[in-house]
Amino acid sequence: MTNYGIKKGKPPGSYLYVGEEEIDSSEMTLIHKDNNSKTVSVVVPNNVEELISQTSTNLENIVFVTGKSDAKTVIQICENYKIHPLVIEDILNTNQRPKLEFFEKYLSVHFRVFLFDENVEEDKLTFVSYSIILLDKTLLIFSDSKINHFESIVTNLKQGKPIYYKWGLEFILFSLLDYSVDQSLDVLNRINLSIEEIEDRILDLDEGVNSTLKVQQTIHEHKSYLIELRNSVWPIRDLISKLRREQHSLLSEALRVYWSDVYDHTIQLIDLIETSRDHLSGLRDLYMSYISNRMNEVMKTLTVIATIFIPLTFLTSLYGMNFYYMPELSFQYGYFVLWIGMIIILLIQLYYFRRKGWM
Repeated sequence: MTNYGIKKGKPPGSYLYVGEEEIDSSEMTLIHKDNNSKTVSVVVPNNVEELISQTSTNLENIVFVTGKSDAKTVIQICENYKIHPLVIEDILNTNQRPKLEFFEKYLSVHFRVFLFDENVEEDKLTFVSYSIILLDKTLLIFSDSKINHFESIVTNLKQGKPIYYKWGLEFILFSLLDYSVDQSLDVLNRINLSIEEIEDRILDLDEGVNSTLKVQQTIHEHKSYLIELRNSVWPIRDLISKLRREQHSLLSEALRVYWSDVYDHTIQLIDLIETSRDHLSGLRDLYMSYISNRMNEVMKTLTVIATIFIPLTFLTSLYGMNFYYMPELSFQYGYFVLWIGMIIILLIQLYYFRRKGWM
């Protein structure tokens, strides 16, 4: 359970970890990036002191830190680069809304990468919180999980892909945000596949009560997934819009076309999320209509049965009275006549109900 209330009453800039996943100690990876030779070297420091000492002053440095819950390590690294206390506070808050902040010598970016947790029996949507600090020669990447979403970027660096060395660390930042948007699109596609399965189950009228309750639960669950995605993608759109418009010494004019491209992807993603929400709302209405119609069918059947027995009950109760003077009681074939009369009434009712389409 996320400890959101831990910061209540604390002054701004209080260094407190807010999140679910607890990692005892952070794992650090330092990548030296040489744009001239298009090569990288990977170093795994054991502590912050080793990280700082092995940071290159001539080459570009990419620092991966997994485990925001190790607040001490995060604070030491950030203070070494003179990061503002409010930015450090945002890094330690895994529930931080995606945001972008510009400072004189660096900029900070906070965002989430969504994924389905494969470790539970039924896949549950979750996210990994990332905080990135872009400096002149260093890119700091903080993650609250040991899941490595950016292994493909490191692989491309090791393979010497020219585009990763042409524009420096800003392009690495672009690649990370672009991956986040693409991952959200993959998650949305998976949700849409599940929504199509829900539609098929709703249209299958032979399903039982347990399955009907399952459909209702799944609709509610997917609605919350889409709301969570939407609440994350909207601020990412604004974040990327700023990156493509704002002037800063760390941002290249040549990369604005790339930022515009990923901005278009966020617009497309938002449109798809809205379409999926409308589709899910339509399925919810279809589901409620189906439940209502099925209830009406049940009530119609019960009403027909009750209507059939009303005249039969009247006749049996009439001749079940204990009056002494009842002429029909002395009739020799009265019992058989009553049965024949009730059967005729029953057949007339059944014929009438069938002609009306009630049966």
